[in-house]
Amino acid sequence: MYKVSDFYFPDCDAGVRWNCPTIGIDWPLPEADVTLSEKDRSLPLLADFASPFSYEGGPLRLIQR
Repeated sequence: MYKVSDFYFPDCDAGVRWNCPTIGIDWPLPEADVTLSEKDRSLPLLADFASPFSYEGGPLRLIQR
Protein backbone atom coordinates (compact mmCIF):
# COMPACT_ATOMS: atom_id res chain seq x y z
CA MET A 1 0.00 0.00 0.00
CA TYR A 2 1.27 3.46 -0.74
CA LYS A 3 0.08 7.01 -0.99
CA VAL A 4 0.17 8.83 -4.29
CA SER A 5 0.37 12.60 -4.09
CA ASP A 6 1.73 13.47 -7.52
CA PHE A 7 2.45 12.03 -10.95
CA TYR A 8 4.52 8.83 -11.16
CA PHE A 9 8.26 9.59 -11.14
CA PRO A 10 10.36 6.46 -11.81
CA ASP A 11 13.48 7.93 -10.19
CA CYS A 12 11.66 7.86 -6.83
CA ASP A 13 10.44 4.26 -7.20
CA ALA A 14 12.17 1.87 -4.81
CA GLY A 15 11.49 -1.09 -2.58
CA VAL A 16 12.81 -4.09 -0.73
CA ARG A 17 12.34 -7.73 -1.66
CA TRP A 18 9.14 -9.12 -0.16
CA ASN A 19 10.81 -12.22 1.28
CA CYS A 20 13.95 -10.61 2.71
CA PRO A 21 15.18 -12.92 5.51
CA THR A 22 16.37 -9.93 7.57
CA ILE A 23 12.80 -8.65 7.85
CA GLY A 24 11.68 -12.14 8.83
CA ILE A 25 7.98 -12.14 7.89
CA ASP A 26 6.52 -15.64 8.05
CA TRP A 27 4.34 -15.44 4.93
CA PRO A 28 1.49 -18.00 5.02
CA LEU A 29 1.98 -19.21 1.45
CA PRO A 30 4.64 -21.11 -0.46
CA GLU A 31 7.11 -18.92 -2.33
CA ALA A 32 6.40 -20.95 -5.49
CA ASP A 33 2.77 -19.73 -5.40
CA VAL A 34 3.70 -16.02 -5.35
CA THR A 35 3.23 -14.08 -8.60
CA LEU A 36 5.51 -11.04 -8.90
CA SER A 37 6.44 -8.62 -11.63
CA GLU A 38 10.02 -8.70 -12.90
CA LYS A 39 10.56 -5.36 -11.14
CA ASP A 40 9.45 -6.79 -7.78
CA ARG A 41 11.51 -9.97 -8.26
CA SER A 42 14.65 -7.88 -8.78
CA LEU A 43 14.27 -5.63 -5.70
CA PRO A 44 17.25 -5.70 -3.32
CA LEU A 45 17.42 -7.26 0.12
CA LEU A 46 17.14 -4.83 3.03
CA ALA A 47 20.92 -4.94 3.62
CA ASP A 48 21.52 -3.88 0.01
CA PHE A 49 18.86 -1.17 -0.12
CA ALA A 50 20.27 2.31 -0.80
CA SER A 51 17.95 4.50 1.25
CA PRO A 52 17.29 8.05 0.09
CA PHE A 53 16.80 9.05 3.75
CA SER A 54 19.45 9.93 6.30
CA TYR A 55 19.41 8.42 9.78
CA GLU A 56 21.99 9.02 12.48
CA GLY A 57 20.89 6.10 14.67
CA GLY A 58 19.09 8.09 17.38
CA PRO A 59 15.44 7.88 18.32
CA LEU A 60 13.02 9.39 15.85
CA ARG A 61 11.06 12.40 17.10
CA LEU A 62 7.47 13.14 16.27
CA ILE A 63 6.99 16.59 14.80
CA GLN A 64 3.66 18.03 15.89
CA ARG A 65 2.00 20.59 13.68
